[in-house]
Amino acid sequence: MPQSIPYLKPVVIVDVETTGGSASTNRLIEIGIIRLENGVEVRRFESLVQPGQSVPIFVQNLTGISDHDLKGAPVFSTIADEVEACLKDALFIGHNVRFDYDFVRHEFRRLNRRFVAPTLCSARLSRAFFPEYKRHSLSELVARYDLPASRSHRALDDAQAVWDYFSKCQELVGSQKFRDVFEKLVAGRPPQTRIPAARFQNVPETAGVYVFRDVNAQALYVGKSSNLRERILGHFYGDFENPKEQEWLGEATDLEWMPAPGELSALFLEAELVQKLNPVNARKTRKAMGMVCAVKRKTQNGYDEIYLELESKVEDKSAILSYYRGFREAKQALELLANKFNLCRKLADLEKGPGPCQARKISKCSGACEGVEAFKTYNLRVQRAFQQGGVESWPYASAVWVDELDEDSKEGQSFLIHNWLMLARVFHTKEGKRSEKLSDGFDWDRLKILKRSMQEDGRVRPVTPDEMRRFLQEPSSKSK
Repeated sequence: MPQSIPYLKPVVIVDVETTGGSASTNRLIEIGIIRLENGVEVRRFESLVQPGQSVPIFVQNLTGISDHDLKGAPVFSTIADEVEACLKDALFIGHNVRFDYDFVRHEFRRLNRRFVAPTLCSARLSRAFFPEYKRHSLSELVARYDLPASRSHRALDDAQAVWDYFSKCQELVGSQKFRDVFEKLVAGRPPQTRIPAARFQNVPETAGVYVFRDVNAQALYVGKSSNLRERILGHFYGDFENPKEQEWLGEATDLEWMPAPGELSALFLEAELVQKLNPVNARKTRKAMGMVCAVKRKTQNGYDEIYLELESKVEDKSAILSYYRGFREAKQALELLANKFNLCRKLADLEKGPGPCQARKISKCSGACEGVEAFKTYNLRVQRAFQQGGVESWPYASAVWVDELDEDSKEGQSFLIHNWLMLARVFHTKEGKRSEKLSDGFDWDRLKILKRSMQEDGRVRPVTPDEMRRFLQEPSSKSK
């Protein structure tokens, strides 16, 4: 049996198995919980969960849980009360806890139920005790310390492995040191830092921006995150590999943070603070100037012809079909699309010169390059290719609003977006609305944040072309 945890408040060790890595789009397939009170176990809970979506083959191979196994499993709504009772008023512990916590939180959110808990990551605990090791995955810890693990990647067994690891830590470092580091992690203060403990108090698990400063109040680093607490602490536990990071963290003597309504709002706030504070260690971003687009234009015969161009040089943004990190990636993507959808290689900017394309000679092109295939038929296939080809195509018929608003006050920001470009943002305050036109393009990070934000339930509202035209004709209270 594991030793008791030297922590008197309720603790739950939680592990989940899922259909994938995104809490907003993937679902639970298994959950395991061990609850401890006054340091000793009082309850266990485990259940398979019907996800309402297929389990990918790689997940089946990893966990041993198949679609067949889940046929009679309960949906989360039927076990939600029991899960909530197990988790009630407890410190939520997991190995890489953000993954487990986000999935549980999203399952409750789908039921319009709010779940919030303080968290502690056992992987960070391992890094704090044993920084000489580079790897701290659960499987690595089980092998390193010969822990009595049974089934890997099964929820309750992995939760048990975490508890067994806690016991091993106490044997190796002693109960008093274990308690000291454990309580510092719970309090949200890294074991070793020059920053006062008070600065880490009350850092929320919400989106926002943070600033590290040195003894002269000079900004060392400005960062953003969808979860301020996790990101800030992550700097101290090697969550983000950066050879220069340890150097400037050693110089940091102060910390400040500012919440934002969401990730998009945090992105703009970060940019404004970087410009204002000029941090010594500015984060490099992939600017729009370096992004390559697949752009559509009509030939004289009515066919949709694709060409590649830098986003900054494309005047008609509505003609952009897809974005890529560079010309090499773009060419590779077009090759795949041409092969999969029988696109003409000349119309897809993959061949030059007179005569039919090479694909026509082997019946992989239906003759658009010779005017044989009807242009309407070919253009529909081009449209399907960029909708289904796995590239970054715009998934909506027109522009959309993406809202980042507080659930209670309805304050925050809304963003008008079309073709992955931010056209405007609106500030919702107690005093009213204020709009701002945007024309600065975006970096690659912005595209990833946009995609995540648009996957959140209730964030996206459609905009008709007339609505967008009227809004863009209105005067902006501020321009960029």
